[in-house]
Amino acid sequence: MRRLIKANWGYPCVKNASTRECEYKSATLVVAFGILKNGQLQVVEVRRSSGLPIYDDYAVNAIKLASPFPEVPAAMMTRGSAGLPIMATFNYVSETSLVNLLR
Repeated sequence: MRRLIKANWGYPCVKNASTRECEYKSATLVVAFGILKNGQLQVVEVRRSSGLPIYDDYAVNAIKLASPFPEVPAAMMTRGSAGLPIMATFNYVSETSLVNLLR
């Protein structure tokens, strides 16, 4: 499931309001979604926003595009449940490093 979502997840840039430059921000968001026994996506919603709507949208769309998922194994289903609830954390990490080229 993780591999399917990750294959559809992107890291968009955010335009700086003053410079109009494309920047990558570090952010974290939490998305809750439910999968029916047959693997169909039942519901998806942002539980904790990253504060950057484009990042939230990319994470939600990655889940939607990854659907349908493989059938949920019976051992993972709660008795009487129609599906499987999942809570996912998406981390966008922007790292920069300076390397001293003069040695």
